[in-house]
Amino acid sequence: MSTTSYYVFAMDNPPSDLFYNDGWVAGRKARDIGPMNGVIILDFGQPWQDMQEGQPVSGTLLIDTLEFASISSIETAAKRFADGYYVGSHTPPTNYPPKVTLAIGLSNYGPNADTNPTNFATHAQRWGEMVLRVATYIQYYENITVDAAVDIEFPWNTAVRTRTWFNNYATVVEGAGHYRYNFGDCNDCYPRPRADSQPNTDPPYNPVEPERAWYLEDIRYTSSAVVGRPLPQIYYPVRNSPNPHAPVLEQSCQWENISRWSYDVYGRPITFAGIFSGWQASGIPSYTLSSEAAWKEFMEALNSDPLRRTPVQLPWLTDLARAGHEPTPTPSPTPIP
Repeated sequence: MSTTSYYVFAMDNPPSDLFYNDGWVAGRKARDIGPMNGVIILDFGQPWQDMQEGQPVSGTLLIDTLEFASISSIETAAKRFADGYYVGSHTPPTNYPPKVTLAIGLSNYGPNADTNPTNFATHAQRWGEMVLRVATYIQYYENITVDAAVDIEFPWNTAVRTRTWFNNYATVVEGAGHYRYNFGDCNDCYPRPRADSQPNTDPPYNPVEPERAWYLEDIRYTSSAVVGRPLPQIYYPVRNSPNPHAPVLEQSCQWENISRWSYDVYGRPITFAGIFSGWQASGIPSYTLSSEAAWKEFMEALNSDPLRRTPVQLPWLTDLARAGHEPTPTPSPTPIP
């Protein structure tokens, strides 16, 4: 059973009722049909730094609308979603309210300083501080935890800028028990890595500009080092691949290959937190795997290594929706006093 994660297209002002309602619906659904332990990502778009009254304000540009959302407003939205989830998941009768990790998400988009002037180091610190504040706010919600999540896409930014964000976020939350999930894909990671591939040679993503290359070590580090945890996109099997030997399970095999390579080079495989599917976002069965099919194919890929270098630990399955906010249920959710 999968949870539903969301692209955020708009913020109400203040961002309270809509997000409270979304959280209540998610909590009630988990209470009624599961899962009993899951993750929900709220994807607020690309990192952005806006100038307000002559001062830089960190936040994001929302998906599609490119509306600016400050970290302050994102924090309020996350808190209200948690409020709603708590009430919905505790609606009687229930003795064991379902647990959820609320992952406050964004992408790594920002190809260069011209298209995205954001100071990624400062932005990451502000994001980490926000996660800690939300964690303090929900400390008495026994079934909810909070982390960050980043949709890491290689063409969207350099490995250097992405690692800068990751490292500065980690310095804020490390030791406090919080993580940062990578819910991106592994573009061009198959058929690489080769058995003789080294950490900083033969980059899987190798565009014309050398400074934009992503090496195997960049992928491993931003996915699973320090406070990183991978929650990879598994959207679709291979279609019309120029590689005659490409398996049907292309996206799944890309990540399985990276984990196997990590084991061979470092003696440690990548342990996946689960998978991130996108069937609700596309709704095209011939194009996108359902969440259950994506789960099955990823499990098959992880089990394909006869030496068992890719541990099968997939507690989470979440599916992305583009529909925006949930409709207000009837009866309406009861607000917290």
